[in-house]
Amino acid sequence: MNIPTTLSIVAALGLGFAAGKWLPEISSSPSASETDPESTSTAVTIAGDLATGEGNGKDNPLTVSVDISGEDHIGIARELLKIKKNFYNTDGSVKGQLADSRKMLILDQALATASEEELIALFADESIQKNDILYKYLASHNPEIAANLWLEIAQEEKSYTGAKGLLTEWVRTEPAAAESWVAALPEGELKDAAIKALIVPLAEVDTEKAISYLMTQEVDYAISQMVIPIVNNLDPSEYGSVADRFLQKTDQKWHHQGAVSVLMAMWSRQDPEAMLDWMTTKDPATITEHVASNVISQIASSPDYDHQSALELLTPYIEKLPSVAAGAGGMWFQWLASGKDEQGALKWLEENGETLRTSRYLRWGGMHGLSSDKLRHIFSVVQETPETPIRSSLLEGLIYSFSQSHPQESLDLILESQPPGSKTSQMISSAIGYWAGMGEPEKAIQWSLENMEAGNPRQQAVRFAVSQWAQKDPNAAADYLASLPKQERADAFSGLAYTWSERDPKGALAYTEKLTEENSGFARSVFYQLSESESVEDTLLPKAKELPGGKIRNDAVYGLFQGLARNNADKATKLLNEMENTPLRDRAVYGFVRGIEYEDQRAAMAWALQLQRPGEQRSKLLSIGKRWLHNDKAAATKWIETNSSIDSEIRSKLLNQVIN
Repeated sequence: MNIPTTLSIVAALGLGFAAGKWLPEISSSPSASETDPESTSTAVTIAGDLATGEGNGKDNPLTVSVDISGEDHIGIARELLKIKKNFYNTDGSVKGQLADSRKMLILDQALATASEEELIALFADESIQKNDILYKYLASHNPEIAANLWLEIAQEEKSYTGAKGLLTEWVRTEPAAAESWVAALPEGELKDAAIKALIVPLAEVDTEKAISYLMTQEVDYAISQMVIPIVNNLDPSEYGSVADRFLQKTDQKWHHQGAVSVLMAMWSRQDPEAMLDWMTTKDPATITEHVASNVISQIASSPDYDHQSALELLTPYIEKLPSVAAGAGGMWFQWLASGKDEQGALKWLEENGETLRTSRYLRWGGMHGLSSDKLRHIFSVVQETPETPIRSSLLEGLIYSFSQSHPQESLDLILESQPPGSKTSQMISSAIGYWAGMGEPEKAIQWSLENMEAGNPRQQAVRFAVSQWAQKDPNAAADYLASLPKQERADAFSGLAYTWSERDPKGALAYTEKLTEENSGFARSVFYQLSESESVEDTLLPKAKELPGGKIRNDAVYGLFQGLARNNADKATKLLNEMENTPLRDRAVYGFVRGIEYEDQRAAMAWALQLQRPGEQRSKLLSIGKRWLHNDKAAATKWIETNSSIDSEIRSKLLNQVIN
């Protein structure tokens, strides 16, 4: 590996400072602390090449050191803190990018040598970030001052950055004082942020208190990182009782079961039998399927088990726990795919197949990388097994896995083995999409046109292929669509518009200028997708009005107001009231009516009365009126009877429905 002996801070940070002004040395030699006890130097392990920034894997790490002795450490810290980039991952660890690792190491050393007064002065500088490491070092000198500064900034800026650094250091030295300070904070987001920051370091000091604070959290999808240190500090004999507490909380607020999922996963790696015994004491409905599936996969991935031995462990629990039966089904499939003792896998299935189940969370990771011939062999083996509840699900999952890695070959397998029907059509569409995504979209679409009958399944397959194509080259996909049959073309343009608008809204808008009238549906879909934009008045509506007259412009305005009706009805009504009474406004009104007719029938009826085309007005009043009468008969009847703007024939038709 080519390791430079010295990198200037300019190179490390990409800043334009003159070389030599402040140049901490990053070297591959022994750290300065090994040769000079007075030196401020720290070693860090980085998996990668400092010269190229390319990672070389955790098995061959590179240890480097930073020495800033004799440098202007406060000047270094100030410049680093001006970089508007967070050095931390969400769990508080340093980001893995090499540039960030170097910066973080330098910043850590610079602040480690700073005095309390120097750190306070940094807080007074409005141009720098007040991040976790800055709070950490000030708290190491004076946690009360650090806490007061955090509180003042948090209240003023509504930003809670730094709580983790402050409380991690404070709990390390004065846990009772830190906890008292958090307890005294006013209720609300600020206190909740402080509690989240308190839980992790508190787990090391008082695990029971950390659990109590964890239980105050209202939602559980973001608390996994808080659970890990708690479980690490529990005695294994306590896992069951703590899991019971988490499950009780699940019944109230923790619908995602994040906490119990983490605990069970960690428990299953240490003592899976005890964890499974605990599961048998619970109502199976209390533990969600995705949590159970995750736990089973943890057992299978343990170095203590292969798929066969893991299944032997699970076998006594299969009849007792449906979630284990589902996980065991996936594990058996992985065993078969591994190629180890195929006959043993088939014998096990013969003995236990009637009780196995599959899960929608079943992972097919073991299929990736297998050759087409190997996948076909596995498919034929499963196909020849006796009919069991799991057999058809395994075959279906195998086909989907086959289509991801070998989409063209999988189409032959689908046609050979699957009966006609909607499920088979979905399999074909999936394979066509993956084929297109692998770089051959035209061939994938052509296969669809030649081998599928005209109709909705073929349209879906082409649409999926075009959406995949649009991920890489939407202009080429759009140009190609002109050659498709009319029905496939219209549907594919709609799919293209969705993908293109998501990835490149400016490019999608620009393409609307090239449309022909027969492809105007693309304009409708693009403006519908972009209706959430804040620049509707300034950009989107003027852009729609500038498009070529006729169907393209009308469809663009129609799509824009249909989307606005769902995203911002107040803005839509404001813009409609400001528009001149022209045929273009009529298309805007029609789009708005289409957008609100299922959510607000009263408003939809009122706006439908403004439609200028008699046939459209009649059709909309009748369809919306019938829906309203079904949903709220009294309110709808009163409005229809008393509104003089409704044509008498339409009123009679609707009210006769009430009588009949």
